Amino acid sequence: MDTTRNLSFDIAKGIIIILMVLGHSGCPDYLNTVCYLFRMPCFFLISGCLLNEKHFDNKTRFVKRKLKGLYKPFIKWSLIFLLLHNVLFHLHFYNNIYGFDDYKFKIFHILTMTGTEQLLGGFWFLKELLYASIIGFFVIYSLKRLKDKKYYPILLGGVSVGFIVLAYFASIAPFKIPTIGSRTLMACSYYTMGYLIRVTALKIPKMMLIPFCLILAPIPLFFQGSMDVVGTDIFIYYLSSLVGCGIVLCVSDILSKYKRVTHRLSRIGQSTLYILIFHFTSLKLVSLIVIYIKGLPIDQLSSFPIIPSAGKFTWIAYGLVGVLIPYLIWESKKKVESMLQVKRD
Repeated sequence: MDTTRNLSFDIAKGIIIILMVLGHSGCPDYLNTVCYLFRMPCFFLISGCLLNEKHFDNKTRFVKRKLKGLYKPFIKWSLIFLLLHNVLFHLHFYNNIYGFDDYKFKIFHILTMTGTEQLLGGFWFLKELLYASIIGFFVIYSLKRLKDKKYYPILLGGVSVGFIVLAYFASIAPFKIPTIGSRTLMACSYYTMGYLIRVTALKIPKMMLIPFCLILAPIPLFFQGSMDVVGTDIFIYYLSSLVGCGIVLCVSDILSKYKRVTHRLSRIGQSTLYILIFHFTSLKLVSLIVIYIKGLPIDQLSSFPIIPSAGKFTWIAYGLVGVLIPYLIWESKKKVESMLQVKRD
């Protein structure tokens, strides 16, 4: 794929991460419900689109790369926030304090990626992406080894749908596979679907943007869901999410033609991890201002993710701060790294 296309994926990630923060900022119910239909699936789909062919030549390197890029930051930041929990409790960020047994319990769940701190609530995504990328990678690799490549795209599409069927059965099964549930299998489906888009060089026509919007717009009136849906709702959610992903890819492709918008949104898309890490903490700054203005008790700061009584339009301030502060932290980090690199050279 060419540079422009890759850049449009960065723009798409920028759009999605902004929508994720807005969803946590108390935005209007309809907007939040619509965004829930596709924002996280789109991340998994884009990850599949960006799967580089060179990784199939070195499977061990790919797995190590994913562990370094997903498992390592999950553990690192979860442990940092865990160590800071009681400090943040005294700062009114939390309404509970940890004892020794709590720390042991939390460390176990962090190491197994089955839980983390409240302020890192979005970290479930890292766990699911780790599993989806590794499982999806080896499934794709197995299909690539088939001698007859004629039906490869059809088989790949069939596998993607097959993951959704498995997700349905996993959601209603009386037993659960440790750490792998229906959400993981759904993530695998989006990941393999993304790779299918890559190998077929599928590009959604811009003329489909309005039809897709018209299809998606009424769905929240009769259906609400996220990647935690169960039963037959999984199929409704899956179809809805693909329409939403189509909208995001269309919009990002259009925006990639405008240089100023392209640069900023693509940079935000590249800072996704830092927004995931720091946006909940950043929202506390707006809550602190709301407490000061409204004269609320300081223990309201522990309200998560925002103060419910903050006000009708404060979601805009929450959203701006939730994106801007983590983004600036990421930009500062990149500049420091660049300066250090120059000194080493």
